[in-house]
Amino acid sequence: MDNTAALSLDTIGELLTAVPHMLGYYPTESLVLVSLHDNASGQARLGATMRIGLPTPQEYTDLVTYLLAGPLHAVCPDALALVLLSHDNASGEGLPHHRLVSTLQLALAAAGMPVIQAVWAPEIRHGAEWVSYFDPDLRGRLGDPRASLVGAELTARGQIVFDSREQMCALIAPADGGATAARWATQLDGLALEAPGPGDELDQHVQDINEVIDGIADGQDPDEHTLVRILHWLQTTLIRDGMLPTLLSSDKAHAAERLWLALVRNAPAPELAEPAALLALSTYLRGEGALARIAVTRAKEANPDHILAGLLERALDHGIPPGDLASLLADTVDTTTEH
Repeated sequence: MDNTAALSLDTIGELLTAVPHMLGYYPTESLVLVSLHDNASGQARLGATMRIGLPTPQEYTDLVTYLLAGPLHAVCPDALALVLLSHDNASGEGLPHHRLVSTLQLALAAAGMPVIQAVWAPEIRHGAEWVSYFDPDLRGRLGDPRASLVGAELTARGQIVFDSREQMCALIAPADGGATAARWATQLDGLALEAPGPGDELDQHVQDINEVIDGIADGQDPDEHTLVRILHWLQTTLIRDGMLPTLLSSDKAHAAERLWLALVRNAPAPELAEPAALLALSTYLRGEGALARIAVTRAKEANPDHILAGLLERALDHGIPPGDLASLLADTVDTTTEH
């Protein structure tokens, strides 16, 4: 589940060019579902967007069950638009994956979520052809995705669109073949011998981390010694949870993400699970669902039993809207502060 942009759509082409910005990357060989919501003007408003790898016919029933019990149940769209991206030939008996579209159209309509448009395109690029499944005579060519209305809105918010999901994965892949992670592991072993401090010291560590984040916002990158020590502190749950207000801060969240990213790329397992979970939570709150999913995966690879990563994975699977999660997190922070 990803970005929500309160922009009306006038054309199918505009919907298609919005997809990369809604997901954060250019999808290929994919089924993309875009939730649509009514507004006062009577025009459809773009809601949550989800991307799924193209299923086999044997997987259609499981896909419908998953969508209705999870993401769509949470989002409650007034209607849906489907985008099928595939380089299969659009010839012969009809458009590629027409059986998938028919299956979804019938199942979703029965659940009160009508599919008002379904479109095929080989890929999302300037000049690519698109064709409607509902009316083959309704077709056209894509404009420049970078010039779309949704693209302009989300770019103004600071969003980056990756060329592919693989490029997004590379953003948080281990740096320098794991050499730094091995070096950090030795340093962490030494820090682990230190006795845990009292509560006041834990609060000081939270403050210290926030000061480093402030420095990052001012263009001051922390040195390796500082990064390793922060990674060590984050292994204490009270310190990690003490960073939650920072994730909710519009002034600090982006700088904090740069810190979590630096830690994730260089940290050894299982310690990298903590900053990876914080990175996942922060990106999820911003609506960057695809990047949050990748970060959750890294956290669970490092520590399969990580509680926060597991909770985030379930939130992603069930399509909990970022705004709802932010409200829940804010309530949790307020309750913790009161006590």
